[in-house]
Amino acid sequence: MTPAELAKKDEFYSIYWSEYNLVKESGSPELYDKIHNRNNYADI
Repeated sequence: MTPAELAKKDEFYSIYWSEYNLVKESGSPELYDKIHNRNNYADI
């Protein structure tokens, strides 16, 4: 990957984990519902 691609990837994951942790810390059932409403691993 080029340095520009790596920077874009780092920016993406920074935003992704920031949002993930915000939802997780807020106690929102949204994250739980999305993960646990699966019938099996094939749905993932």
